Amino acid sequence: MNKPPSHWDREADVVVIGSGATGMPAAIVAREAGASVIVVEAEPHIGGHAITSGGNLPLGGGTRYQKKYGVEDSPELFFRDLTDWSVVENNGFPPYRYNDREIIRAFVDNSVAAFEFLLESDRPAAEQYRARDRRLGAAHHAD
Repeated sequence: MNKPPSHWDREADVVVIGSGATGMPAAIVAREAGASVIVVEAEPHIGGHAITSGGNLPLGGGTRYQKKYGVEDSPELFFRDLTDWSVVENNGFPPYRYNDREIIRAFVDNSVAAFEFLLESDRPAAEQYRARDRRLGAAHHAD
């Protein structure tokens, strides 16, 4: 077994692994709370797996933009969208079949707060919607 290093080149109060959709907000919150932060990313760019989303923010449940544009949504509707086995892709596969209901419940219950955090943290977001799961407005697009 290797011995741990006797000293570190860098130190921080918080070390975040990954600069994706959860890593960067975690780093922002920690820094805003006064902690020193190091973000460790394996890739030469930030974004993690979220970079492949094309800027799509699948945050719904009644955001301010959904309300502004008359899109009816709630955590309950959002939960149903993300756990509905009757939704199928072109290949006939139900993409939500394996979703963990407890994780989805936590996600939808905190979705509006996460969206507001991104807006209030001066992160870019466009007032742009696209159809998703038979219902307009369940996703936001960031420029």
